[in-house]
Amino acid sequence: MAVRPGVRHARGAGGRALRRRGPPLAPRRTALARWAHRTAPHRTAAWLAGCAVLLVATSSGIGTYGAAMFSVHMVQHMLIAAFVPVLLVLGHGVTMALELAPDRMARRLVSLLDAPAVRLARNPAVAWAAVAVTLFGLYPTGLFDTIVQQHWAHLAMDAAFLLTGLALFWPVLGHSLPGRGLPAIGRIVMVFAVMGLHAAFSTWLLSRATPVAANFYAALRLPFVPDVLADQRLGAILAWMLGEVPVLLAVLALVLRWTRADRPPPEHEMWPGPRADADEMTYTGHPRRRQ
Repeated sequence: MAVRPGVRHARGAGGRALRRRGPPLAPRRTALARWAHRTAPHRTAAWLAGCAVLLVATSSGIGTYGAAMFSVHMVQHMLIAAFVPVLLVLGHGVTMALELAPDRMARRLVSLLDAPAVRLARNPAVAWAAVAVTLFGLYPTGLFDTIVQQHWAHLAMDAAFLLTGLALFWPVLGHSLPGRGLPAIGRIVMVFAVMGLHAAFSTWLLSRATPVAANFYAALRLPFVPDVLADQRLGAILAWMLGEVPVLLAVLALVLRWTRADRPPPEHEMWPGPRADADEMTYTGHPRRRQ
């Protein structure tokens, strides 16, 4: 039973709500205040950290020099495609949107998440293949040579990195997924598949005898990049290192989640209130515990 100011919601036969006697004029908490009260602090920290990393990757010196130095570009690539998605998914942004949105908008969001195109995009095999295409379909084919010369194309490439990263890590770490979702072994397999993909791409970059987009970077003639091939190899090493850090973070999050799942949730960590059937209960049939 959950209480709102002026109304007591009793979930009994027929799901009727009984009005409480007394003046219904008590101040009502905002939706944001309800979310802040219910969510775990580390979710908020993860969400804000993801937003901060995205801001740094696109609007700082990394964003400025990302189009001029291949090593900086690879740092930007891994921040947008791996770090930001892992942090945003750990922040449970979809659950937050369902909690904060009005009922009608929440229902529309639920319908959108269960749309055929979205179901296909968040299919683990499809998401992994999309990430593989952004790596091996972009750089070895020469497509990157064209994209790096156009500002709008570079922005579209960054957006593709972010979307494919979100589609990849959402089935592994996310909540509010329609259906049963990946089993535990499937999540672990996905994590190691991502690690293998990053390792294969970085090894390919390190083994190249000629730079990617050699004509473009040579034409810039930056005095602090005397050797374009050496800068590319530095980018490969940085991409390998930075690509594995969020994957290890995902493994740690999964281990902690499974450890907590072995213990019965305290009552204060359950999702109470009349909005439960509009968000969490939409997919699971019962409220989830906070994590």
